[in-house]
Amino acid sequence: MATYGSLLIDTGGGVIDHGKQSERQSGATVIIGLGGTGADAVIKLKKEVYKQLKPDDVNAVIPKYSDIQYLIVDSDENKVKAFSGKISDIDENTEFFSIANKSIKATFEAKEVLKNRRELDWLDYEHISIRDANYGAGGIRQVGRFLLVDQAEKLYAKIKAIMQSALLGSSGKLTIHICSGLSGGTGSGIFLDVCYLVRQALKEIGKPETSVCGYFFLPDVNLSVPAINADHLISNYVKVNGFAALQELDYCMNFSRNKDSFKMNYGFKKIEDTQQPVDLCYLISTTDEKGKTLQDGYNYAMGVVTDFIISFLAKVQVPVEIETDLSGITLEGHISNLNRIRSGIKLQHGANVDYNILGASVAEMPLSEIATYLGFQLFKSYSDLYEKVPDEKERDHFLQTNQLKYENIKAALTKGCFRQPDFPEEMDAKSFKKYGNAQFVEFADRYLAENKGELVKNSKTFLENRKDYTVPENSTSLIGRTYKGLCEQYLTQVTYGPFFTQRLLYGTQNQNLVHAVDGYIAKNQEILAAELRQTDALNREYDEALERMQNSNIVNQRGRLSEYRNALNHLYTHHYNVETLQTMNTVLQGYKQQLIQLNNNFFSILSSIFDTLQKTFQKNGVILTEGIRTVNPYNWKILSVLDIQKSLDAEVKNLDLQQTLYDFMSTMLENCGKWINEDENEVTKLISDFILKAFRNATQKTITDYLKEKFEVDNITLLAQRIEEEIMHNKLGMDSTPLFWKNSMYHNAVGMNSTLTVPYDSAEIKMAAEFYAKKQTEFSVRESCITDKISMMRFYSGLPMYAYQGILELQEKYEKDNEPGRHLFERGALNWNEWLPSPIPASFKIGLPIERIERKNQALLFEFEKAERLKIVTQDTLGNWEIHITEDFEEQIYRTAIEHYKTSGKTDIKQITAWMDQLKEKIQKQKENRKSIRIESLKSNEGSERQVMLDFYLESPVLNQILQKECKKQEAIAAILEELESCKEQEIVQAKEQKDFFNAIFTGVLYYGNTISYTYDEFGVQKTIELQNNAMPLGDTGAYQAFFTFRDLDAAIKKKIVDASRARMDQEDCQEVKDALEKLGANMEKRILQYMNFHDETDPIHMELEGFYQKFMKNLEIFQLTR
Repeated sequence: MATYGSLLIDTGGGVIDHGKQSERQSGATVIIGLGGTGADAVIKLKKEVYKQLKPDDVNAVIPKYSDIQYLIVDSDENKVKAFSGKISDIDENTEFFSIANKSIKATFEAKEVLKNRRELDWLDYEHISIRDANYGAGGIRQVGRFLLVDQAEKLYAKIKAIMQSALLGSSGKLTIHICSGLSGGTGSGIFLDVCYLVRQALKEIGKPETSVCGYFFLPDVNLSVPAINADHLISNYVKVNGFAALQELDYCMNFSRNKDSFKMNYGFKKIEDTQQPVDLCYLISTTDEKGKTLQDGYNYAMGVVTDFIISFLAKVQVPVEIETDLSGITLEGHISNLNRIRSGIKLQHGANVDYNILGASVAEMPLSEIATYLGFQLFKSYSDLYEKVPDEKERDHFLQTNQLKYENIKAALTKGCFRQPDFPEEMDAKSFKKYGNAQFVEFADRYLAENKGELVKNSKTFLENRKDYTVPENSTSLIGRTYKGLCEQYLTQVTYGPFFTQRLLYGTQNQNLVHAVDGYIAKNQEILAAELRQTDALNREYDEALERMQNSNIVNQRGRLSEYRNALNHLYTHHYNVETLQTMNTVLQGYKQQLIQLNNNFFSILSSIFDTLQKTFQKNGVILTEGIRTVNPYNWKILSVLDIQKSLDAEVKNLDLQQTLYDFMSTMLENCGKWINEDENEVTKLISDFILKAFRNATQKTITDYLKEKFEVDNITLLAQRIEEEIMHNKLGMDSTPLFWKNSMYHNAVGMNSTLTVPYDSAEIKMAAEFYAKKQTEFSVRESCITDKISMMRFYSGLPMYAYQGILELQEKYEKDNEPGRHLFERGALNWNEWLPSPIPASFKIGLPIERIERKNQALLFEFEKAERLKIVTQDTLGNWEIHITEDFEEQIYRTAIEHYKTSGKTDIKQITAWMDQLKEKIQKQKENRKSIRIESLKSNEGSERQVMLDFYLESPVLNQILQKECKKQEAIAAILEELESCKEQEIVQAKEQKDFFNAIFTGVLYYGNTISYTYDEFGVQKTIELQNNAMPLGDTGAYQAFFTFRDLDAAIKKKIVDASRARMDQEDCQEVKDALEKLGANMEKRILQYMNFHDETDPIHMELEGFYQKFMKNLEIFQLTR
């Protein structure tokens, strides 16, 4: 059944009074819907904008809102196509951006191609399997993101274009609204990218301060759809995708605390942004505080978001005395207000509290439904018109009264013609004899030519085409007379109407004008055929009369002239009759075609429009009177059509149906240029304007008028009291509680802010609002130019994600899932499966612990405590925890130097000491120049500061890496210092040992001959230990070999040697010492030269050996001087 969708109540249409729509708040607005859920939100929003807000030009057939721009981004084109064609629908050519890839399966099978695309280094193409290649992302978030990145440059240009287009139509600020589901493959997979592409585009067009608002639908919104919830596979990925998206959203919303940023290479552009994805983040849920999902929750969610945005698009009255909007009257003030509320919230656990929950309830006076119902009853009043069919008598009566019978047409066609030639008297027998028959024939030809001229002139007049469909006052054309007669006698008459008129013109039965003209044509053809059958006889008659006249004599010429003139008259009268009938045939054929064209191009269209309107309003009538419709759960009708049906029916009953039909048909005739092409938009406007005018007594009533009727109260104060009690308190106050399944263990304070929006022009409703706001102090009153509704909105602000009880179930599903493609980054340097923290803070102990997360957190806490011990993390005097970051430490330089020192064999305590001093100086410089990064802990409840700080630290992988790096750096510095200290100690010990060894030789305790040995007495028995001989590995190095042996001696033996040498050194004049020194002085230089010859410059130990003997000789020289 054909209907006009823009007039159907159940598709968001109906009779709309643009005069009662709200003016728009100044400013440009761009509304973006992502994926299927986001698309539904924008589709509904555009319909409501069309219904509630005044367009740029209220008289335009197709309303335009140049400062409001829409864009849907999706991989499924079917939804937009299904809702396309009406003026309130999304224009798939300008307001829809498809990221579909019909060959997506083949694309993902081309692994090498994907591998070589640098902008896809995040895509886990090796493991993602495309199951359904029809369209869309198949529920895989990375596939949705791939589809976007594949067309990112075009989409980015589109986003910039619609922003600039909105700004061109506005002088105010720009606001961006982004609506997206979090659970599918497309919306969930692209919402963060789109947010940051929007941020980047705003910077490029010079509008970085623009507010970006996000409306993100939680998984329970999609699960409230029975078909989705019943499908195990779909409901499972809805939950897994939902948690992954919430995890990513929470992480990005926390950038200011976790010190990370959004980094992405789109091929044509690289983006790095530390801002939150949106400035105002709403989480939309359909589950109440008891965990019960609202029936028809999906439509509730769409409605709440729509009404919220509409309320700020509509113009509001800001009191003159208010300089700064702190009550949230405007969107800018609302955002500022919520930010102020959140800033005052104290934390028990460390988590981002930048989320807002929205609840709404609307009391509406269904003025559009009232007007639509009146339209239904109006067309119902004309239901008899649909059955009216003309009979032969009515048809013939029309033909007769409009002089359109065959005889009438023929008579009018021959008007100005002569029935036969009228020869003058001077054309007698004498002139015939003198001039012959030429003059007679010429006269007859002139007669025929003149008649032909009249026939042609008259036929042209008859067949003159219509210039337009204005009903003429007078008309000489057949079609004009027909059109005038049809319109005046039948079309505008309540006893006949458009269907009778169309059927009379060219109905399916034979009692119509076209059929009558067919009869005329047949009759004319029959007469013409009979006339033509006389041609030969009349020609013979003429030839014979001519011959007799030519052979006449004076006696018979007069009689024969009479015979000749009669024969010539008969012949030319016959020619005239043939011309007349042939012209008549042409006229009738043309007339018939004009009748058919008039039917096809006008009356058939008109009756079709009337029929479609009747069916449209009939369907509306069923919906409005029988309640078969889909309504928003949050939307309450103050008065339904059924409540005032009797009074509305009375309005229709009081109509003069004849005059109303005449007025309507006259309106259609006067505006036929608008609807003749069957433009639904034109028809909708024409019928809407007509109904509103015809029923002005009902349609021009205000919401206050109807409230007076409802409560049967006229007194302004009493009426305000009833409105406040029965509508605001009992209904809106109960129904507007935000839907949010709050975790019972979450006891933190929640910021609350609420608005009550009322018509600016209703003193009674404004008074009721003031009564209510005095009792409910969290409410502020907004005066809106939307004059047919009262809306209440409640905002919970400052909620963390973990306060949502459903997050635990979602996380459980997520942890059990290991399918690829659930996170935006899963390959390359960054894998969000491992990188992202849980949105549930570690200190919020609820439910069974997740081993993976517990293990990770324990390791991070162990490192943190180590950092505290190392003073990498300290707390300042104000109680802030800070991670101190020092400049990079070139550990390898020191490691290489120490290793070289160790392998060189040289002992240089000064070098080691210098290195140590240099390193200590560097440590001190690091302390002086270090930078500090704060770990969030402010706004904590008293006593919870450390717990909040640790939660934020555990949720900050960037801080984790910074701390880990700093710990490693400080540990490396400490280890090098320790190693240098060890080297220094070893050098000191070695220097002492070396000195003791030298002294033992200098005092002669160690005998230095061809071998170096030590002889001592043990229990009366003399024993000798050789420290050097030629059989030893370095035996040819003398004292050098002996020193290594000395170092390895038993400690007791070594002590005996040292004690013995010290005893000799204590003697003032020790002969053994003198002998040893004398012997060394005589032989030592020669021996050293010999040792060095054995181990020249090519020998690896040459330098070390040389250094040893340099020390030996220096110590010998000092020893000798001290003796």
